[in-house]
Amino acid sequence: MRHTLVNAIQIVVLMLAGSFSSFWAAAQETPAPPAAQGAAATTTAQGAAAPTAAQSNWPEPKTPEAFVRRGYEYARLRNFTLALQDANAALALKPGWVSALRLRARAAYELQDYESAVKDYTAVLRQYPDWSQVYDLRGLAYSHSGRYDLAIADYTQAIKLAPYVATPYNDRGWAYLQTDEVPRALQDFDRALELSPEFVRAHVNRAQALDKQNDWQSELVDLEDVIRVTPRDQWARDQYAAVAQRLGLKVTTPVEGALSEPPGAGTADQTAQAPGVMPSTGPDAGVYKPGGAVSQPVPLYKPEPGYTPQARKDKLSGGATFWVTIDAQGNVVDAREVSKKLGDGLDENAIETLHTWKFQPAMREGVPVAVHLMIHIEFKLF
Repeated sequence: MRHTLVNAIQIVVLMLAGSFSSFWAAAQETPAPPAAQGAAATTTAQGAAAPTAAQSNWPEPKTPEAFVRRGYEYARLRNFTLALQDANAALALKPGWVSALRLRARAAYELQDYESAVKDYTAVLRQYPDWSQVYDLRGLAYSHSGRYDLAIADYTQAIKLAPYVATPYNDRGWAYLQTDEVPRALQDFDRALELSPEFVRAHVNRAQALDKQNDWQSELVDLEDVIRVTPRDQWARDQYAAVAQRLGLKVTTPVEGALSEPPGAGTADQTAQAPGVMPSTGPDAGVYKPGGAVSQPVPLYKPEPGYTPQARKDKLSGGATFWVTIDAQGNVVDAREVSKKLGDGLDENAIETLHTWKFQPAMREGVPVAVHLMIHIEFKLF
């Protein structure tokens, strides 16, 4: 592996044919994990909706790769019935293909066909038994079908394979919560929030666990964090008011103050701030660009993104550039591709892997801060 520094961090990954490492899911390809009642958006099977005019004009795929690409686009638009159809078409042309199995599993999960999702995730794990993300995803399907013992086993395996990722701790904590193992649930939510302090679902779920223990003061703290990050969360606002009433407190700033300042709409131009400058409004508020008074974050844990079987078969190589947000705890909380896609699943693998990286945080005047970086990843077979 070669490492170079170009403006921000540029990381060149030289991959040998046949190599494959476990990696984490990009948000757009991962089913929403279990969340507290009413707190996070509940999955809705919008797959039965008719295609939009733009979708109707998409060319009819002729290859399994084209079916999967269109299927993932349907999934992004939350049209899971059509995504499922394209996954089935891809698998008819290319049986056992992992990318199509993952797409079909996700579509089945979102359509609440959890048994089919488990079946397809199991088929993926037969081919790649060390894929941490897939254990977590299969655990979600088990959880939603009420098989919490199997879900906990899968989450535990995901944690073993990727101990620095917050998601499986949160998901296992949720499963423990459903089986009334509240102390274990709290341990997992605490660990998830150590790894990712802005993890809203973990705050929500921990608030529920604290409520079961009648620890209402601590519950208020978590609810305040939820409202601060997602001020329009009606469940959190209502729960905060109810808990405050139990404690005989008057509901003021944590709810009303948050609602008086809804998130700014923001534009893409706000990401182009000068080094060391922090936007005051919009989605990038509180996020710096390294340079001047702001130091570069230092990579501590950066596993390699793996080649997909199709990319190896096609002998695909090339580079991709990503706009990455690293929080003040050194976690990658967002990764977006800003270059032309490579295809064959390499772009998704890179994004999934970037979400597992850990950094020594950037510093400004001795205080850790969140920053944006451009990270370049190069795939080469030789």
